[in-house]
Amino acid sequence: MRIREGKADVEVPDGVFYNPIQKLSRDIVVAIARVEGVKRYFEPFAATGIRTLRMFLEANVQEAVVNDRKKEHAEVARRILSGYNVRVYNEDAHRLIREMMREPFDMVDLDQFGLPWRYIDGAIMATRPGGILTFIIPYPHDLFGELPNKCLRIYGSKPVKAAFRYERGARIALLELSRRAAAFDRHIEPLLTFRHKYYLRFVVRVKRKAKDPKIWRVKHDDVNFELLEEPRSYMNLGGPARGGKIWDKGFIGKLISAAPSEDSKRFLSKIYKEADAPPLYYDIRAICSKLKTNVPKMKRLEELGLIRTHFYEYGIRAPSINDIIKALL
Repeated sequence: MRIREGKADVEVPDGVFYNPIQKLSRDIVVAIARVEGVKRYFEPFAATGIRTLRMFLEANVQEAVVNDRKKEHAEVARRILSGYNVRVYNEDAHRLIREMMREPFDMVDLDQFGLPWRYIDGAIMATRPGGILTFIIPYPHDLFGELPNKCLRIYGSKPVKAAFRYERGARIALLELSRRAAAFDRHIEPLLTFRHKYYLRFVVRVKRKAKDPKIWRVKHDDVNFELLEEPRSYMNLGGPARGGKIWDKGFIGKLISAAPSEDSKRFLSKIYKEADAPPLYYDIRAICSKLKTNVPKMKRLEELGLIRTHFYEYGIRAPSINDIIKALL
């Protein structure tokens, strides 16, 4: 099987794991490494090592540690990364991440199958202060309100099954990350949070000295969002979740300039537009249903000054529902 991605062009055995859907994510990781000037990179779930190869070819990374528990994957990674300053391991990722806490990296990149929380504590401490930690949560049905009891068990938070559940779910995960970082006297600064296909991805800066994150439980605006879809009691609104910013607009602007593909530039540009908008979003279809009017084309809503979200196809950000209604009428 031949893999051509970015500047990487390699032949790998048929049957080894390669996920083309994650190309966008890999493009963004390359852009982050360029912007941050990453020299030391750690990928504990490398599979074939394509991501790390691109980091050397496209982002001027100087040193890397990669790992995959499957022997055949580690052998492929060792072959395609030969000639670079890289250590390739075939070990349990949890144990290796703990070992690497002794030599923190500029960037730690978790692209695991399943939940990341078993690895997060070690990954936080394997990231140097001021460095970048990025990870995914695949298939986060619990965070999106489809498995509320599981969400309560894992995160101690009640999700909301509503249009804005994707962002609220991401904020629940960020609060869990904040708690874990605080246990090591660290705090995290969210730089980029996004939903794509089947996963959520988070990019944060790890800093010294724990700080108390802003926490949401129930806010008046949440009630307005919820009542537009289905009247419920205040107790059903869920939480807690992390408040405040989940993006750094200046950082995202730099990523757009450094992005290695037009797809990643377009995707990041969508997030850039909403980075300073009010938190959470309204379902334009629910509003139009209440107003008994047709749903306008999304391009028309943008012309009216309303801000779309990448989280949800019909999501619109605005200071209040009245701003949306005024724009529609």
